[in-house]
Amino acid sequence: RSADFSRRVDVKRVEGWFGATSAQCGQSVALHLIGASKDIETTISIYRMGYYDGIGARRFASLSARDGWNFVASEKYLPGQYLFKLQAPNHAATFIPLVITNPEIESDLTFISSVITWQTYNQWGGYSLYKGADGKRETRASEVSFARPYDGDGSGQFRYMEYPVIKAAEKLGLSINYATDFDLDRNPELTSKTKALVFGGHSEYWTTQMRDSVEAAVVRGVNLIVLG
Repeated sequence: RSADFSRRVDVKRVEGWFGATSAQCGQSVALHLIGASKDIETTISIYRMGYYDGIGARRFASLSARDGWNFVASEKYLPGQYLFKLQAPNHAATFIPLVITNPEIESDLTFISSVITWQTYNQWGGYSLYKGADGKRETRASEVSFARPYDGDGSGQFRYMEYPVIKAAEKLGLSINYATDFDLDRNPELTSKTKALVFGGHSEYWTTQMRDSVEAAVVRGVNLIVLG
C-alpha cells in the first residue's frame, strides 16, 4: 500500500509530466504519458489558472496527443500557471502543471512556483524524501526525480498552496509574471524587472543561488512576500 493515499484505490489513470517545469514563449516541452496504452487516445485540455471573473480558469485549447507530443508555448499563451488536464476513456483524469514565463517583461509581482518543494513531498511511485511506500520515514528516498507525475490529482501542491494567491492577485488587476524556483536559480536577473517577489503557501527548499538572488533583490528595494 503506497503512502500516496490516492493509490490505495485501484483506478486506472492516464498521467504524465513535461520534460521541464516551465517554458518561455517559443519554447517547446515534451510530454511523457503513462497509464494509457498506445491505442487509446488521450485528450488534453489546457487551462490558464487565474481569476477570470471568479470562474478561476480559462481553457485555451483542447486537443488529442500521445506520448512524445511537444507543447509549444506560442504567443497566445500568456505568462501564467497552466494545468493540462489529461483524459482518456475509462481512465481517471489527472493534471500536469506547467509555468509559462517571460523574463523580459516588467511586472508588479513575480510569482515563484515552488516546484522543488512539491517534488520532495511527491509520493508518486511510493517514495518521497519524507516517506517510503510503507508510509514510514525510515524507508524514505534519499533522492527524487522530476521525471514522474505528481501524486494525487497530478497538480502537485499548486491547487491548495498557490492557486488561491494567484486568483486573488489577478482579481486585483496587478501585472504578474510567473516563474518556478528553477528559473530563479538559473536566472538571477529575473528579480530585476519586478516590484515584488511572491512565494505561495509552501516554499521549503531553496538553492543557495535562489537565496542569494532574493536577498540581493530585497537590498535593492524589491518587496518579498512569503505566505508559508
